[in-house]
Amino acid sequence: MIVMSSNLLAEKPYSKYCKTVRLGFEFRKSRFLELLRAEAPDIILLQEVDPAWREALNSNLGMLGYEVVFGECWSSGLAVAWRSTFFTSVGNWASDSGAGLLFGKLQSLIAQRELTVTNLHAPWCKASMHATSYNKYLVQEGAVLVVGDFNTSRPETNTNYTFFMKNY
Repeated sequence: MIVMSSNLLAEKPYSKYCKTVRLGFEFRKSRFLELLRAEAPDIILLQEVDPAWREALNSNLGMLGYEVVFGECWSSGLAVAWRSTFFTSVGNWASDSGAGLLFGKLQSLIAQRELTVTNLHAPWCKASMHATSYNKYLVQEGAVLVVGDFNTSRPETNTNYTFFMKNY
């Protein structure tokens, strides 16, 4: 199984981190779609999915064989996509915008097993404020996938992230 995670960078002033020419939405969108075609991941977890990205993903992912679900987030939005030939969604997806997570379950069409999927975009250095939400969604039976942008430079020093790393 190939899993891809990416912070797509919502339209914000990131010019101090990157060359301006590479920050344009059309440039980033075309590069991202090229990457998807080249890598062909089975599951995609995306952070900072603003309205422009949501529209681009809605109009392109289906043609590439993916289903997608969106959730709100403190930063802009989250998305989880999966190959419709390998997985189907089980039940409803939950989103906690303050804690920055999108949670749901996928059923493998090949192995007939469930996979709990959590896309996490934690508020910068504020994970401890959302420990209850994280524990509610992350303590699951069976196969669990927790991916995202954890927004911490040293996850091993944060007890909430240490919990994720030890148990998953």
